[in-house]
Amino acid sequence: MQEQVATLLNERNAMLGAIAHDIKTYVQRLKLRLDLLDDPNQVRKAARDLDSMNKLLEDALLVAVHANPLNSEETVDLFSVVFHEVEAARLVGGDVILHRLGVGPFLVAGDRLGLSRALSNIIGNALRYGRKACVWVQRNRDIIEIVIDDDGPGIPIADRRAVFTAFHRTESSRNRSTGGTGLGLAIALGIIERQHGGSIEIADAPSGGARLRILLPRDTAADMKNLNQ
Repeated sequence: MQEQVATLLNERNAMLGAIAHDIKTYVQRLKLRLDLLDDPNQVRKAARDLDSMNKLLEDALLVAVHANPLNSEETVDLFSVVFHEVEAARLVGGDVILHRLGVGPFLVAGDRLGLSRALSNIIGNALRYGRKACVWVQRNRDIIEIVIDDDGPGIPIADRRAVFTAFHRTESSRNRSTGGTGLGLAIALGIIERQHGGSIEIADAPSGGARLRILLPRDTAADMKNLNQ
């Protein structure tokens, strides 16, 4: 039964990915045809709509991709990935503070690009709903922990699992006017849990906002190799 369910889920994800990929072709064609319209104001509005559609399709493709296990793994320095994403957020005006607690290395086995996207989505989500974000990275025995706090309105307990569902946006505390496709946290969950065997937890930040706590298993084999060199 479990194998049948897994097969059906994989087939569903493949189908959704194929549909999203084909629709992207039509979106690109429509963007090219905008040049034939006469009203500049309508052209701008149509271009914005198509850009939004394209972003939605790209995120839908990522959800389908990251629902499947990794095909290959590499040793990833997780702190360097976090540092890169914090710097990227700062470059576009984000107020992000990074703390490194304790000594490394902070090595995990997985996909560097996937982990980078997950962290980008979570940090971006924190900045979207709050004015600033605080990030901590530390190692606890066989786990590497990343904590991201924001000073936004927080996430109600009843919504803390639902926010990882594709297209979900909370109504009571997190305003829909902030935009986005509603897929960022769903993509992050797929990368962290299903592809890397980790977990994401939501709690209250001391600032009153939301705290997202990411736990990933250390690559202990890589750690031992470094010690022996």
